[in-house]
Amino acid sequence: MRNVYSVLAIILFMCMLLIPLLAMETDGENKSILPPVTEEKEDVFRVLCGEEVATLSAEEYITGVVAAEMPVLYETEALKAQAVAAYTYAARKRATAEGEYDITNDHTKDQSYINEAAQREKWGEKYEEYSQKIKSAVTSVAGKKLIYKDELCLSVYHAISSGKTESAENFWDKEYPYLCSVESVYDILSPDYKTEKTVTQDEIKTAFSDVTFTEDPQEWFSDTVKTQVGTVTEITFCNTKIKGTVFREKLSLRSQNFDIEFIDGVFKITVRGYGHGVGMSQYGANCMAKQGAKYDEILLAYYKGAKIE
Repeated sequence: MRNVYSVLAIILFMCMLLIPLLAMETDGENKSILPPVTEEKEDVFRVLCGEEVATLSAEEYITGVVAAEMPVLYETEALKAQAVAAYTYAARKRATAEGEYDITNDHTKDQSYINEAAQREKWGEKYEEYSQKIKSAVTSVAGKKLIYKDELCLSVYHAISSGKTESAENFWDKEYPYLCSVESVYDILSPDYKTEKTVTQDEIKTAFSDVTFTEDPQEWFSDTVKTQVGTVTEITFCNTKIKGTVFREKLSLRSQNFDIEFIDGVFKITVRGYGHGVGMSQYGANCMAKQGAKYDEILLAYYKGAKIE
């Protein structure tokens, strides 16, 4: 009997140990009350639109960016590539944001964004068709990002290159290995590839009012410094060195890839491409898509060494 009592005592002791442990793991409805697994933050962006900050879901924001930044009639695979580039760019900005917003809708600082009302105004009776096309493209690549060595890429883009994209190092004096110069030969087929602008002497003087002008206009511009791609990094203007970025901004040129001539009393400026020329060419992306390239092939052609996750 003593053996029986001993066994019962041991069983009772074990039960007393197990009951509190079970109570810690479940409540009366058999639901876990252990600390929940931490969920990922909601995928939203705080976008500064004018003076107001709008909190938008990733899908709504990227749809608005693609609608603003790329022609809706471009191929779907090009739209997908644009969506991934736009999302990566915004996610990179968000990761380092410290203020009240993650990113602006100012294209001179970040990337453009238009809301549904602006999209309706832009597309009119085609809104439903075009909106669905872009939303479908955005949804199909939701969350996809361009990564280089475990970091989000600075996935900048532009409308049309000069036939080759520009190296970020030449344009911003900072090296990003994945933003190197690559061939984009389709761009020269664009009807907007080459533009010409005529500027009078008075317009030049107004734009550069802080410059001391010499008498002969033919001698105003000299010693133009260009990259191998043709981007003007510096130009000597009346014995004053001016950065290509400043010259482009002052005269509202489509790109920094230009030549300037003095003919019949006026300045003729021939410009190639549209935009800074770094990263993905949107026109080139569309041409690649027309040739059967998928969005990932497009992106990896322009962002060398990057991967998509």
